[in-house]
Amino acid sequence: MHGPQHGGGPGDTTILPFSHFYEVPAFEAHARRHNFSVAPALPAHLTQACTKQLSFAASFQYALTRAFYAGWASSHGVVCLTGRAVWFGMEGNDVPDIGWGGNAMHAAGLVPSVLYQREVAGMVGRAAARYGAPASFIAVHIRTEPDWRRVCSIGTDRRRSDHWLATSDRACLVHPRDVVAYLRDAAGVRRGALAFVMSADPLSSMPDLCGEGGYLTCFTPDEVWVDRHPRLEALSHRTQLVRAYVSYLLAERASAVYGNTHSTFSQQLVEGFRAGGKGAAEFYNPKCPLDAPCW
Repeated sequence: MHGPQHGGGPGDTTILPFSHFYEVPAFEAHARRHNFSVAPALPAHLTQACTKQLSFAASFQYALTRAFYAGWASSHGVVCLTGRAVWFGMEGNDVPDIGWGGNAMHAAGLVPSVLYQREVAGMVGRAAARYGAPASFIAVHIRTEPDWRRVCSIGTDRRRSDHWLATSDRACLVHPRDVVAYLRDAAGVRRGALAFVMSADPLSSMPDLCGEGGYLTCFTPDEVWVDRHPRLEALSHRTQLVRAYVSYLLAERASAVYGNTHSTFSQQLVEGFRAGGKGAAEFYNPKCPLDAPCW
């Protein structure tokens, strides 16, 4: 599979190859340096699992996060990367040893494709032109959308031992005004600081954080991603995956990142910052007692 494949209707799945997101030669070179192989095809018995994974990833807002791949590998015994790099053998074993979430060696081989490198460089340039060069900004990931509210509401019942909030001592749903309090009092972020805010909710829904007189000077992808490559212009309207990936790469350019500890997207950003030696990477979730609702 060498390019995006689409179904026949607006609700059909878009499946994108590994080479669309990452540089294949860079990953192959990385593989050789660490003595594992990259094969050009999947074994037939794993094709169905990969089709399901890719359909799921293209339909929901997973930014090709390493944790997502790690979870899928645990369940299905394969990490599905379409195109030239889809199957991995480690030290002669047929079961892939990827573990993106906990294996920095493999993650280090992921280099964004030239297409995305150019897009993100253009976004940084437009931010600098609009807000003053050089534009230094922080990244803030806000989760307050309806789907997140539903997930967090399950955690209000501490008797549900099957839910991941049952043993958490950190709030799940954090109001933007509480994010402001954290940034101001705990993180020492100054008023008016430029912030790349990632949220499916509009900035108008968070006036304390981003409104007129709000604590931060906020911008979103739409304000700096205005001259998209034609390939991405078409794709960005079909799948959240492309938008999420672009947001992730732009957030990596920030001087600091703050997110929700229960969000995989936030976790991956914070992990990446810390692995790269950027200490300004934190979670803003306030503590809550284990014997009370924590959502």
